[in-house]
Amino acid sequence: MLIQQGVQPGAPGVYVDIVPAPPEINGVPTNLLGIVGAASWGPTNTPNLIGSNQELVDTFGPVINQSHDLATACVIAMAQGANAIYGVRVTDGTDTKASVELMDTDATPAEGALLTALYSGTVGNTITAQISAGIQPNTFTLTITRPGVLTEVFANIGGTGSAFWQNLVNAVNNGQSLSRGPSQLVTASLPTTLSTYAPALSTYTLAGGTNGASSVTDTTVLGSDGPPRTGMYALRGTGVQVAMLADVTTESTFTTQISFGLQEGIYMIGVGAPGQTVATAISAKNTAGVGSHAFKLLMGDWIYWWDPTNNVQRLVSPQAFSAGLLVSLNPAQSSLNKQVFGVIATQTSANGYRYSYADLQQLTQNGIDLITNPIPAGNAFGVRIGVNTSFSAVNAFDNYTRMTNFLAATFNKATGIFDGQVQTPELWHEVETAFDDFLSNLESQNLIEDYLVTVNQTNNPQSQQALGFMNINVSVTYFGIAAMIVVSLNGGTSVVISQSTLGQAA
Repeated sequence: MLIQQGVQPGAPGVYVDIVPAPPEINGVPTNLLGIVGAASWGPTNTPNLIGSNQELVDTFGPVINQSHDLATACVIAMAQGANAIYGVRVTDGTDTKASVELMDTDATPAEGALLTALYSGTVGNTITAQISAGIQPNTFTLTITRPGVLTEVFANIGGTGSAFWQNLVNAVNNGQSLSRGPSQLVTASLPTTLSTYAPALSTYTLAGGTNGASSVTDTTVLGSDGPPRTGMYALRGTGVQVAMLADVTTESTFTTQISFGLQEGIYMIGVGAPGQTVATAISAKNTAGVGSHAFKLLMGDWIYWWDPTNNVQRLVSPQAFSAGLLVSLNPAQSSLNKQVFGVIATQTSANGYRYSYADLQQLTQNGIDLITNPIPAGNAFGVRIGVNTSFSAVNAFDNYTRMTNFLAATFNKATGIFDGQVQTPELWHEVETAFDDFLSNLESQNLIEDYLVTVNQTNNPQSQQALGFMNINVSVTYFGIAAMIVVSLNGGTSVVISQSTLGQAA
């Protein structure tokens, strides 16, 4: 007989006690990036996960040459190695859905049904619908196409008069079978006056879709905490480790981004207005009152980038270059001295200016990062400093934010399995073992230098247990970043080198 662990048998016999496996802690993903911006397709204020350029086009439409463009930021981030992006589309509220009327064969053709794009945006204007004769007698086939993305075939729709149009609407909205589900491109509806005529065999193109992006502002992208949640706040609970609000430069939003980043454990990537100098960047940061490990501020030295979709050179924010790079690195790494890809020039380099040591020192001391050429590794565009805006020098590098958020998110998710259990020395040992195994694994991979886990009577006195508290004290030593490398050179004709005789023949 099978029994659960701890259950005492009450009669003679053989009992198999199933002992559960010891709990293990798995780290949360560190490659999740969140980007908020405008787009030409897709749901609004709803996070959608994309992992490739094709998924980006499918979900949010192509790159648009416009401010706050979500697709632009995604393409740039993916070029740096990002492969899991939660995109959130915002609009200014004027966006409309494309639509088209399917006509009947009356002498004066009338509307039989209306097809409306599933989402607002100009992508809807590329969708076509074709009504053709079905394979089976007295039926028709509706083919809906979004060029280069998806073709949907609703075959052999039957019925005469108004019944046909009702059947067509049902097929589009509800699907015809498990293999031919509802349309992912359009919805269908009937007019007030139902048609009693057969459909015209014709091809239609939807029209009237608009993006609602022309009046999107920094405030729109920032959004509100709802309900419903919009903009940045739609990223709550997604688990993203790094996030950016596309092209948002308004300094008054920075502290709000910091607050959100601290609540969610997200490294927010901000940027100054294009054309900043070192002095104006420092002044803007000081005016904004920014200082937190949860926020990286990139100097407003924007980047010239070739837009392959629209065949034009554009000036774009450096945010996506930095954010995409960060999520491609493990959390022990800094973006300092790492190359970024796709940069033609920065505003500064295009003007022939090269940052001096004094410039870089001022930016470092004020917690402002930038992308420039060269970097210490050589003549390439890359992240030059690798810092956040924290006032604490020991917390100022990227790795502090990334590793702290990674560990905090992992422990927050993993310790739930212990909640509600009886607090015994055995439970403490189980908890300590789980934490120790996880941190030991990180240590063996050179992601952390050392650690200590304490969960016993010393930090869980009876007075705390009586109130329902169980304290797990975790101390972790991170590896430092080799940011300032000092070479001590002692040279000259008078310098004497003492060489070891170890290994020489006797």
